[in-house]
Amino acid sequence: MERNRKYIVLTILVAMVAVAGYLNRSYNDITPGVAEETSAGAPGEATMVNASVKTEKEETDVLKEARESREASRSRAMELLNSIINDEKTDSENKEKATAELTQMSKNMEAEGIIEGILKTKGFDKSVVFITNGIATATVKSDKTLSAADVAKIQDVIKSNGNISGEKITITQVK
Repeated sequence: MERNRKYIVLTILVAMVAVAGYLNRSYNDITPGVAEETSAGAPGEATMVNASVKTEKEETDVLKEARESREASRSRAMELLNSIINDEKTDSENKEKATAELTQMSKNMEAEGIIEGILKTKGFDKSVVFITNGIATATVKSDKTLSAADVAKIQDVIKSNGNISGEKITITQVK
């Protein structure tokens, strides 16, 4: 009975990760560029970073590479955690830790997808969000410089949907 329960929980977690990945892909058309300069804000505020990419082709290559890198690293991490969970030699404490990490990764992926979808509805059509270890990094493509109000909107969306405090949010603009 206990063993069946573990398999059911594991199956549900894997399904959640798959759904989060699907939603993340369906909400995203773009991934982050490379930041060139930063401006530090007051403690508790999001950090705004400006960046520019020279050509559309370079932009596409950079954004595509970032997306592929994100997906590949998450895939490797999930495989490792699943192998720990499924290894009969792993003690229950380590299985619980691996399950907790896998669950947190799934929650982060889901929050990223939700945040990116909401940002899209607020006029930031091309954005990507990374959430790791309680830190969020958002990259937004915009031809015009983001205003303080734009930054506040992005920060509010991340705070409310990612459960991240303002001092742990970095916002990067790609032109």
